[in-house]
Amino acid sequence: MNRSYKINVLLIVCIISAATLSCVQYYLVRNTYELSKDKYGGEVKRDMMQIISLPGFIALAETEKIHMKQCIYQYKKNGFPKASFFRRLSHINETDKASVDAYLRNAMNRYAILRGVHLKLQYEEVIVEPDRDADTLLSLRASPILFTGTGFQTINTTLLKREHTINLVSSQGGGIKDYNYSFSQSYYLDISSWTTKVLKRMSGIFLLATGIIVAVIILFYLVFRAFIRQKKIAEMKTDFANNITHELKTPLSSMSLILKSIRRKEIRENSGTLAELLQSLERQQDKIQRIVDSVLESVMTTSFETKKIKLDITAYLHLYARDLVVDHHPMKVEIAPGEQMISTNTASLDKILNSLIENAAKYSPSGTPVVLNAYRENAKYIIEIADSGPGIAPEHHNRIFDKFYRVPEQNKHAVNGIGLGLYLAKQGVEQIGGQINLKSSPGTGAIFAIQLPI
Repeated sequence: MNRSYKINVLLIVCIISAATLSCVQYYLVRNTYELSKDKYGGEVKRDMMQIISLPGFIALAETEKIHMKQCIYQYKKNGFPKASFFRRLSHINETDKASVDAYLRNAMNRYAILRGVHLKLQYEEVIVEPDRDADTLLSLRASPILFTGTGFQTINTTLLKREHTINLVSSQGGGIKDYNYSFSQSYYLDISSWTTKVLKRMSGIFLLATGIIVAVIILFYLVFRAFIRQKKIAEMKTDFANNITHELKTPLSSMSLILKSIRRKEIRENSGTLAELLQSLERQQDKIQRIVDSVLESVMTTSFETKKIKLDITAYLHLYARDLVVDHHPMKVEIAPGEQMISTNTASLDKILNSLIENAAKYSPSGTPVVLNAYRENAKYIIEIADSGPGIAPEHHNRIFDKFYRVPEQNKHAVNGIGLGLYLAKQGVEQIGGQINLKSSPGTGAIFAIQLPI
């Protein structure tokens, strides 16, 4: 199974696992929410039943019954039409309604759970039954009369229904027969604020469920990122092994041939040829030494600041450029005049510039110039090294300074190297307190800009 396939499988598993966990968490939270809502409604009903069972509320309800009895008596005695009966009943209830509302507000304030809850009490049916005549029905179902309900918005739940039957006896000389009348009342609860209160109760559960999902997603992300990182490291190790093998194989093969030549008698007797072979052997040994030194330097590189001195960077660059020689490439140097003092380490700066100029020369066609451009920009001193190479695509800019990283060329690199030059240059720039940036696109060459604080 190749690594790309493993990454795709891991990504799919992570997505499915996160989605499954989210669904399970939603199901559990949803059930808990419904249970909490039912529990809250039950607690509201329980406390409200305690209030309407108190002696004070019962006394107000008895007063309301007396007023109802008086209203029906006047209706039967005077023969009022139904509309007049409704108006008279509503008018009588205004006083009772105010008393009940005041009592309910005071009583409900003693219960924290009842704050924001409202009680609605209304007549839904009134029936008057005579002894012998056909029954007379006064039904209020079509337009119920509100008895109390201050602040009521919507009916959420029915608390209680009550039906009353009272005997209405005519007084002597009143000319009214005996009647029974019955009326039904309904108590409704307005719990319009239940959503907010239930959500407050469940805030801890919501936070815990969200935290678990977020933690799992973060864990999957870290695992996936670690897997990707391991894949990149494995690829870098493979590239490094291939590159360093290639870099060492050439000088070692040359040294082997030179040593075989030196062993020949005719070569040892020819002092001129022997001297040339020894110089060639020395060059190959120097090349191997540079490769080993660069690898060791990358291992020993630390984040500790190097010792810095005050330096006129303009004078330093003029001296550096005067002694600079690049094989097969002319140097084009443009240094802005004027003293510019910076704090730096000259040995580190030498290595940085040498590495960048060597890199520019390697990737530029023979005969094309390597440009060194230096100038001040606000509080920064900028040193740019530009080449005429093939350029670097934007997707490689973030990784070009990584250790052992080289821009892929379909597993073939026209220029030798092990991917340490730019890495060491960046480490050196950071050690002297600067920054290094890349400006490049395919086909336009590359400009490496060092920014040093003035």
